[in-house]
Amino acid sequence: MKSTDKINITMKITRSIKNIRDIRNIRYLMLAAAVISVAVGIALGQPASVLGKAVRVCLECIGIG
Repeated sequence: MKSTDKINITMKITRSIKNIRDIRNIRYLMLAAAVISVAVGIALGQPASVLGKAVRVCLECIGIG
C-alpha cells in the first residue's frame, strides 16, 4: 500500500468522523427544540386545552355530548 493511499484513507475516516459529529449535533439541537416546545406548551396551559377537547370528542363519539 502506498503512502498516498494511507493518507486518502485517513482523510476519508476523518471526514466520516466529522459527519458523525455533525449528525450528533443536529440530534442534540432537535432534542433541545423539542424540550423547549414542550416547556412552552406546558407554560401556556396547553395540556388542559388538549384534555378538554379530547373529552368533548369522546363524549360526542358515544353520543352524550
